[in-house]
Amino acid sequence: MPSFWAKALYWKDMLLFMRPYAIRQTAPYTQARGPIMMPHYLRVAIRTVWRKKLHASINIVGLAVGLAACILLFLFVRHEWRFDQFHEHKERIFRLTRATDLERTAVISAPLAPTLQADFAEVEAFVRFAFNTAVVSRGEQTFREWVAFADPALLEAFTFPLAQGDAAQALADPASVVLTTDAAQKYFPDENALGQTLSVKLGGVFHTVTVTAVLEAIPDHSSIQFGLVLPYSRVREDRGEAVLTDWMHSFSSAFVLLREDAEIDALRAKLPGFVSTYFQQRLAAMRERGAQGADADLVQIGLQPLTAIHLDAGIDGSVEAVANPVFIYILTGIALFILAIACLNFVNLAMASASARCKEIGVRKVVGALRPQLMRQFWGEALLMSGCALILGVLLAALCLPTFNTLADKTLALDLHTTWTTSAFLIGLTLLVGMVAGVYPAAYLSQFKPVEVLKGVLRQRGKRRLSKTLVVFQFALSIILLIGTMLLAKQVEYLRGKDLGFDAEHVVAIPTQSDEGVVLLERFRQALASHEAVVHVTGGSTPMSDWWSRAGVEIEDQRFQTFHIRADYQFLETFDIALVAGRDFSTALATDATDAVLINEAFVRKMGWDEPLGKSFDFLGQPVTVAGVVRDFHFISLHHAVGPLVLHLHPERNVRYLFARIRSTDLPATLTLLEATWRKQVPDLPFTYHFLDERIAQQYDTEERITRIISYAALLAIVIACLGLFGLSALTVAHRTREIGIRKVLGASTPGIVGSLGKEYVMLVGLANLIAWPLAYIGVNQLLQFHAYRLEISWWIFLVAGLAALGVALLTVGYQSIKAALADPAQTLRYE
Repeated sequence: MPSFWAKALYWKDMLLFMRPYAIRQTAPYTQARGPIMMPHYLRVAIRTVWRKKLHASINIVGLAVGLAACILLFLFVRHEWRFDQFHEHKERIFRLTRATDLERTAVISAPLAPTLQADFAEVEAFVRFAFNTAVVSRGEQTFREWVAFADPALLEAFTFPLAQGDAAQALADPASVVLTTDAAQKYFPDENALGQTLSVKLGGVFHTVTVTAVLEAIPDHSSIQFGLVLPYSRVREDRGEAVLTDWMHSFSSAFVLLREDAEIDALRAKLPGFVSTYFQQRLAAMRERGAQGADADLVQIGLQPLTAIHLDAGIDGSVEAVANPVFIYILTGIALFILAIACLNFVNLAMASASARCKEIGVRKVVGALRPQLMRQFWGEALLMSGCALILGVLLAALCLPTFNTLADKTLALDLHTTWTTSAFLIGLTLLVGMVAGVYPAAYLSQFKPVEVLKGVLRQRGKRRLSKTLVVFQFALSIILLIGTMLLAKQVEYLRGKDLGFDAEHVVAIPTQSDEGVVLLERFRQALASHEAVVHVTGGSTPMSDWWSRAGVEIEDQRFQTFHIRADYQFLETFDIALVAGRDFSTALATDATDAVLINEAFVRKMGWDEPLGKSFDFLGQPVTVAGVVRDFHFISLHHAVGPLVLHLHPERNVRYLFARIRSTDLPATLTLLEATWRKQVPDLPFTYHFLDERIAQQYDTEERITRIISYAALLAIVIACLGLFGLSALTVAHRTREIGIRKVLGASTPGIVGSLGKEYVMLVGLANLIAWPLAYIGVNQLLQFHAYRLEISWWIFLVAGLAALGVALLTVGYQSIKAALADPAQTLRYE
């Protein structure tokens, strides 16, 4: 029965607490009504914070660090989520995707988008994009640029702000070009670019184009980035006339702008019939050859919302900027981890200092204060410290933002005065932190009974259990972050150091920038043949990257996709790729140029061949024969497993890159030799190059940046946890001051006292390790699943992380313990 009335009185108090401002009572303490009480709460909160400077400082600094980390990570996450949100018609823009049982890609054929518009009234406009490198010159200035080809509806569908020119006519003329302000300043510094001319090399011939419009700088949160845009019709000069009508040649991406009244689901339902109509000729030809899976390989055309592109890493071959959403979730979780640790500090210190405030609470209750009023007081203190932490946190975030931008490779800005979402986020976060951090201390401290408090009878057992639980939870979160940091760092180190199956060191990659790459390769090779500094020269379609050409292969009634490289003679020698069966390409055999191919071991495994040499199959529209088998090598990044690969010569296909293996004795002189040879062979094209091993290393820059961010986050988490532990140990020592003095008088040694004070925290950190280790293992193991090649998780990493956390905790507690153990017993026995 007593418990029933106690609960009833508790809920009565809580209902009264929900009433606005002061509660109507006749007790002297509660005569004040309405807003008059608010300044009183503020004065009490300020006095309490000022009186408890150490604990208030620890709470404010801990919350400030947590808020600063949240602000920085919020800016990063918001930047990723707001990609393409600035387009006015973003809800009506969809990217066309193509899917089969073999792949899902955003690279489609040229006639697909215009045919969709012609057949379906729902499609208002379409914009196709094709990207390629081109040589652009003005006068004596020559540059190698990443050029976009787009349809005239570009500025109608997308909201790229126009600085100069007419949006409707910008790309109407085939001889036009659209620049961004950065490109305009590059080619026409301090001049009006509108109406000026440039020369662009397409199909081996320079064409004069006129600047018809200048766009403002493309926002960094746009998936589509470009500096120069040419009309899409000029693709025929860059890739040939046939690509504009060939349904089977996929090389560009396409977007459709739907009408405002269009039903997207109804349009999607019509797409299978559209595919059957326009792809039926291909399917019929496959069935005539008896190819298995002809029906299963039916192409599926999809519509992907524009705003979903950036965080969809499951579509291959896209030229748009794509991020891995897993990293976004990780950083969001880390921000919550750090903030949770800071809030737990607040709760723990408030609970630990409860005994110092029990008499204050008892006196207030005796003179008429109700529990809801006391709760408002403690919440006011929490909000006051949270507000102070916000000011300090914003300053810390602004101070650390340049370093964070370098780590994240972003250009984020703390735009409090221009973007309301940032200010709203900060205010909401501050209120949330203040309320969450203060809710339990307010409920706990306000429940003390005046009679027990004033008699000195106070039950502490539950509070001690909660305090220990919070310490364990704080350190468990910190250890999880520490383990994650170490394992991700080891994974990046593993990726960078793994044997790729070929030698990329001292290989210089030079883009040909010419449609005469085959001829240029031979001239380049002959010109360098007599120089000892150059070991081998060969050519290829592209350097090692994550974007590769795929081709369908039909063998023995089987059909699948294979990667392929347009290689050249000396390709295997240049890259030191092992030949495990058969022979290399030979200049002595003229048929090798068109009939012979090399395949890798993954191709052999895919087919299940015991003897692959001499096998024939259809490849790129003609029959070929396997001349040799090479050892599997990682021609794509280690994010993906090695797939089937075909190396072919095909002289009608251009060589996009020259590769030169050079000696390491005098790199500057050798690079000068390469440049001089280039300028002699191709005087009208700029000389650009990169080292292949550096380009390969860049494939793991994202993992390395995320690892660095997590390492800083782990450091912050440890620092915040130790701040709380420092304050907690200080309170513990203060409560046991007289006990320590008596022990010293009775002969206890300094090490013994330090050990007795520290062993409790050793046990708590040990328990935190036991909780953190399995959780960290599960989390990191799930994260590593995204890598085709990953390291084995070593037990010693968990041990090192645990010992590191324990060492830091002992140093934190040890300072207070040693200080108390060395104090004069005569002084400590006078305490209180």
